[in-house]
Amino acid sequence: MVFNPNSYNYSNDLSRIANSLGKAMFGSAADDAAIARRKYYDSQTEGQNLKNRGMSGNLDAIDAAAQGNIMSKSIANALGYDLDNGNLIQPVLPGGDQKSVPALGADQRNMDGGALMTELGNIGRTMYGDGTSNANQLSQMLNNLGSAGASRLAESMILGGTDDQAGRGALLMSPSGGQFQNPGFAAQKLRTEDATNRRDDDLDQAADMNEDRVRFGVGGQGDRDTEAQEATKADNNKRDQETVRYKHDNRTINLKVEPGKQIVVDPTTAEKLGIPVINDPSSPYNGLHVLDGGQKPGDVVVKVGREDVFMDETTAEAIGAERNEDGQYVIKGAGYKEDASTRGDGNTSFAVTPSDDTALKEMTVTADTDKALASMSNGGFIQDLLVKGAIAEMGPKKNISKGKNYIRRMLAQGFTEVTVPDNDTIMGVNVNTDIKFPNFLVAQFNGTTGVKEDDERIKNTPIARRQQLAIQISKSLGYNDAEAAAIAANLVK
Repeated sequence: MVFNPNSYNYSNDLSRIANSLGKAMFGSAADDAAIARRKYYDSQTEGQNLKNRGMSGNLDAIDAAAQGNIMSKSIANALGYDLDNGNLIQPVLPGGDQKSVPALGADQRNMDGGALMTELGNIGRTMYGDGTSNANQLSQMLNNLGSAGASRLAESMILGGTDDQAGRGALLMSPSGGQFQNPGFAAQKLRTEDATNRRDDDLDQAADMNEDRVRFGVGGQGDRDTEAQEATKADNNKRDQETVRYKHDNRTINLKVEPGKQIVVDPTTAEKLGIPVINDPSSPYNGLHVLDGGQKPGDVVVKVGREDVFMDETTAEAIGAERNEDGQYVIKGAGYKEDASTRGDGNTSFAVTPSDDTALKEMTVTADTDKALASMSNGGFIQDLLVKGAIAEMGPKKNISKGKNYIRRMLAQGFTEVTVPDNDTIMGVNVNTDIKFPNFLVAQFNGTTGVKEDDERIKNTPIARRQQLAIQISKSLGYNDAEAAAIAANLVK
């Protein structure tokens, strides 16, 4: 309340006194606002105190619940385990043996059981969060724990329980159910259906056999039809065979051998052409019929006997002979050892007796574990080549064990099978044949023997030249032209 001054009798003191009395009696707007704010703040403080007291109580309750048995068991069930007197164990299946098996296996013996329970309580404490969850959220958390525990139990029943427990576990996982949730029932149904199907098959087969007996019994129309068909077939086969045999026996045989080449002819063809058999034990073609094309024009022939053969550079280049340490072109002869076989390369200073020769040949049979040589018509040629190589391997002094080891190493490499097209005829029809060729020679053709200097020299030789040498060597071992060509084409790389 403000008093206006008296314009007729003005006094400042009276005006101040009047204003002070008015403020004391009626107050002011600023004071009223300050009082209202103070009361509002007091009510806020009281509400916050009530909220803090409630939150403190809520957190105390959460701590107590998290460390309690109910929450610990719920957490253990949700993780697929169970509790037994404070011990963490594998779940006990309903209807199963009530036994306690450590949840974490043998390692659990070294773990602190109290610490495990504390860990479960800590996991439960985190489930409650910071204490601000509402009732619906807490209910959902507890429901999730229960559902997880039930799912882990159902999984344990399915994976480790009996057929009945597995069926109940499957029903827990899928309440809609199904006839095969019980494995025992599923197996029984499969066995029943299988037995039924086999019985149906047996009945069908019996019915078919009975129908065959009725329609085609002994002496029935079926027998007569069969006899007539077999007789006709036999007559046709006989006539066809006679025709093929006549054409084969009276066929025209043309053999062409190029100069410098030879071909081995089968006995029947050789008889027709008048080619005699070779009776020369020293010849690689001994016992075979060979058609020789004669010496090729321009070929150089050097015969080596017991004496060393010396030649000029032109002849040496023509046959591939190398210069020795003395600068001479020489092919060593076999020498003149008394009572010695003619095997060897001329570098030996010992006699190879017949008993040595026999021992080495026997080693070729022993080392040939797959009996490949015995199954080959030209196995004797390869056997002789191995014996010669074994003698050369001995060096300047006789060492039969070293020679045997050489044979064993060579044959241990095995044989490669090569298909030769149109290499034989059956009933006048050309057919392919499969032949075997020793792998130790393949290594020599391709420079893969393991001897560095020899391998480099072989690999530097043009492949056409190596294939030509392979053909010549193959033919010297009893392979015919077609076989030798197939060997060169397929094995020389």
